[in-house]
Amino acid sequence: MNHPEVIALVETHLEGDRADHLGRQIHYDGHARVDAEGHSGGIWLYWKRDEVNVDILVYHSQHITVEISRDGEESWIFSAIYASPDINKRQEIWDNLSNFSGSLNKAWLLAGDFNETTTLDERHDGNQDMQRRCDHFKNWIENTSLIDLGYLGAKFTWTRGKTMETRKAARLDRGLCNLIWRTRFPEAAVKHLPAINSDHSPLLIKTNGFVSLASGHKPFRFLSAWLSHESFETFVKTMWRNDVPIVSFLNQFAEYLQEWNKTTFGNIFRKKRHLWARIAGVQKAIVERRDRYLLNLEAHNAKIIRQGTRFSVGNGRRTLFWDHCWATEVPLSSMATTPIPIEAQDKTVEEYWNINESHNGDWNWEELSTFLPRETLKIIASHSVSPSREDEDSMYWGGSSIGKFSVKSALNFIRNEGNTQDYKKWEIVWKAPVSERIRMFIWLALHDRLLSNVQRVARRLSDDPRCTRCGADEESLDHILRRCPLSYTIWNKLTAQPPNSSFWTLPLCDWIMDNLKTTQVNNNYKWQMMFGITIWWLWKWRNNKIFGRDEDIPTNHVGFLYTKLKEMQNALVRDNLKNQSTHKEKTEVLIRWVAPPVSWVLLNTDGASRGNPGEAGGGGILRDSRGCFLRAFTENYGICTVTRSEILALLRGILMARDVGIRKLIIKLDSEVVLRLMEGETIHHSPAFYSVQKCRNLLRSSDWEVKLEHCYRESNRAADWLANHRCEQEERLCMFDSPPPELGSIILEDVKGVAWPRVVSS
Repeated sequence: MNHPEVIALVETHLEGDRADHLGRQIHYDGHARVDAEGHSGGIWLYWKRDEVNVDILVYHSQHITVEISRDGEESWIFSAIYASPDINKRQEIWDNLSNFSGSLNKAWLLAGDFNETTTLDERHDGNQDMQRRCDHFKNWIENTSLIDLGYLGAKFTWTRGKTMETRKAARLDRGLCNLIWRTRFPEAAVKHLPAINSDHSPLLIKTNGFVSLASGHKPFRFLSAWLSHESFETFVKTMWRNDVPIVSFLNQFAEYLQEWNKTTFGNIFRKKRHLWARIAGVQKAIVERRDRYLLNLEAHNAKIIRQGTRFSVGNGRRTLFWDHCWATEVPLSSMATTPIPIEAQDKTVEEYWNINESHNGDWNWEELSTFLPRETLKIIASHSVSPSREDEDSMYWGGSSIGKFSVKSALNFIRNEGNTQDYKKWEIVWKAPVSERIRMFIWLALHDRLLSNVQRVARRLSDDPRCTRCGADEESLDHILRRCPLSYTIWNKLTAQPPNSSFWTLPLCDWIMDNLKTTQVNNNYKWQMMFGITIWWLWKWRNNKIFGRDEDIPTNHVGFLYTKLKEMQNALVRDNLKNQSTHKEKTEVLIRWVAPPVSWVLLNTDGASRGNPGEAGGGGILRDSRGCFLRAFTENYGICTVTRSEILALLRGILMARDVGIRKLIIKLDSEVVLRLMEGETIHHSPAFYSVQKCRNLLRSSDWEVKLEHCYRESNRAADWLANHRCEQEERLCMFDSPPPELGSIILEDVKGVAWPRVVSS
């Protein structure tokens, strides 16, 4: 959007080796840096070598000064500033820059975080001591003959605090220059950009100012994003003409497309500029007008983003062990059984990982066990840390199954619809043996979207919250479906013994889900069906009463419900028969383990999880073309999902095969999901992201020949036994140079060609 030729990042808090990697990511091939001291300071400077020439003049802990030039133009000096928050250290940079300016006769620009203001007006609040500091900084600017470039945008560049009472703000970042630079670039200006994921606003400095230049005619460019629009294909078919010469028609069609882009698709660049302007306006209102509503909204949204942000651990250097959500849905600090020492609270994941020679490392279990319960330690056990500096930690959105943030996924996350437990809950609702209409009603009830009288009063649709049937003071949804005397009587007549002892005491949502999950049968009818139909008609009869349709309410409620139950059951039977007639025919086949061709080795791997997520393990076995055992492993993965255990088992199996020195390998596994991931199906960031990437890279390595194939579970029995066997073991990893006795019978059956029946679709 802005495309600067030079970028300065200050207060990076990170080691300098990441500067190289970041430069490659953003495609800036020139860089210089001053490394952070621990987690304090740091200045990184980037530039595009094909656009500007940069020569380093001064490296200082608080600034980098360079000489910038273009071919055929006079050079000028730029200093990227990060003044220390320590007032004594800050005096060092003032003295250093004053001495530098004394011998300088070139144009000079200074920009960055000066950690100081020139007046109290540049602060949200201040005191007499702050006034003395302002005067000192202002005198330094004047004595060094520098000019403040001013700014466009929000008044303050730094903000902190989540409430109006704790909110602080100041203009700590600015651009300064000497008279020569100002004379050379009279239109130059500074703009305060919106602060994104930082408490500082970036500064954008343009030497020619921000006045829009007259744009000439731009050549037509086809946007691939157009193909994703639902009306694009129809538009092309409608506007395309075959009776006109193609060359002359293409110019006309390009004009049609540009107009369609404006009116239908929408100019995405204009939308992006509009969005940035709105964000900048909101931040400006928060800081300058102290708008309490916007401040509270910002704090609320920031909380939601923090709760939904997950970290995929690579080398563990960017992820805070206790405060970031990387192993569990909540920070591990909230699961600690004893207080975490202050010196340990900011430790990274890497700092709790110990390298050892046996299998690249393991967790510092001795220290972790003093803070975390055993079940949490088992979850951590399914994660590992990469020794590679290239495998950087990354963030992803936990409210989406693919790790991508969207407004819809954020709304679902706020409503607690985005996690696995809620997914299982909705799966139970949509599989309930009732009609679609009743399923939708249950869905609305669980979301508290049904308008009881209490809800109607809250929305100012009524002024009477009482129950119209019994006169109770408040008619909530729970009262309608369970507490009202009429409802209570009907439930007692339907069943003398409720399906569980807490039928009358559970909260409403738990009560609904508990009854939908039961397998009890009552008078030859499934209780799930009886329950769903009953709450539906209790709601219907209540509505009939409110809207004066008493004639639609039966006198024999229970007899009416049994009639509806019979109708529903007959309808479901008909639907099942219809579905069975349309299903593919099933046939039984015999499945056996098949040895690999001569000179090839076969690797079978499998993962297991008892609970998904639950106690998990993985296993793998290598055999040659005669079925002879070569090597095997079992590995404990603590607590994780079955898919994650399958991926980790595959990775361990590949590493085992490489250690043995195999050059021709066939890998067979019974998970089609993992197979698709390995064959290149898009995977966004998730806890298993780096494990998948590592598997892919090893499989595609040029120093061996690998085939990846799917197999049925019946031909994967050896790996399946190893995976389930490991779920019961405490030891992390076991390698076998000879088969365990219990596995010998399975290997023997495989070699003999014992087949197992399996029903498959024909």
